[in-house]
Amino acid sequence: MSGTTSAPTRRQLSAWLIQQARPTLTPLTLSAAMRVLGYVAQAALFGLAGWAIGTVASGGSIDLAALLWVAVAIIVIKGTARYLEQYCGHVVAFTALAGLRTQFFHHLAPQAPAVFLRRRTGDLLSRVTKDIDRIEVFFAHTLVPLATAVLLPVAAACWLAYAVHPVVAVVNLTGWALLVAGIPWLGTRSVRASAQRVRVWRGDLAQELTDTVQGIREVLA
Repeated sequence: MSGTTSAPTRRQLSAWLIQQARPTLTPLTLSAAMRVLGYVAQAALFGLAGWAIGTVASGGSIDLAALLWVAVAIIVIKGTARYLEQYCGHVVAFTALAGLRTQFFHHLAPQAPAVFLRRRTGDLLSRVTKDIDRIEVFFAHTLVPLATAVLLPVAAACWLAYAVHPVVAVVNLTGWALLVAGIPWLGTRSVRASAQRVRVWRGDLAQELTDTVQGIREVLA
């Protein structure tokens, strides 16, 4: 990242994180595929239930045993897809965390011991442990959900335009766009400010604890 004192924007920070973890991002492709498969299985489960209810309501008959077996198969597929999605996402996340911690110490070590005179050791400890740990959310719970949150509604709208009516697709896509744009717009500013305050408080607390623990030796001496 640049050496300027101005704080990077979220877009710059996200791009930097992706660049740092680029060699480890391949499993995210499988994670995204499994997430899509999970949603397809969920839709199939609702569709199966709707078909069964409609068939019975119209006076038809169904093979209950076969219906249950199909439902169980779909549930197993959905559960497996969910597990693989989370597994692949966390493989990338924890590999990236290890690389970021290594990079942190690689840049910190040449500055010792002078760096500890300029910076608070407790705050540094908080940054290398808890702050870096929170990057796990970015890799494991943000990138793939964000991609599928865009791709799946667009794909669904295309299917609705083809199978039902273009107006239905437009209404569906408009509602999705309002939700995707509106909810983050309403909450991002307050959440970001709260997160920054919590990070500062956490650094202050870590520094206070570090000073207290280190001061015990002097008191006992």
